[in-house]
Amino acid sequence: MRVLPHALLLLAILLLTGCRGTTIDPLVQETYPPHEQRVCVLAGVLPDTIPHVAIANITVKPRGYGGDRKAKAALGKVARRIGAHVVQQTSFGNTMGAPEGYGVAVALTERVPSLPAECEWY
Repeated sequence: MRVLPHALLLLAILLLTGCRGTTIDPLVQETYPPHEQRVCVLAGVLPDTIPHVAIANITVKPRGYGGDRKAKAALGKVARRIGAHVVQQTSFGNTMGAPEGYGVAVALTERVPSLPAECEWY
């Protein structure tokens, strides 16, 4: 009967630590260099007049509690790491109070004078 306490401890550890993290699902074979610029986090999509390519679907689940801002900051950090300039089609939620964010990472294929005013910069 000593197995039950150990099983409960293992289950508790998995519940507290195993559900957080980042998922990157590439949409193209090309890779893009990481950068240190701010990233536009956008609920909608970029207009067709801005040349871009969708490079990955991103899911972030930052550790700890927090709102959408924490998830948006995590999306921006991951986007910079994979060379994206924009994360579009974003959605946010939470599991047991911990934030989650989803979006499509986009790399700009040409320099553009400006991005949509709806951008939130992270």
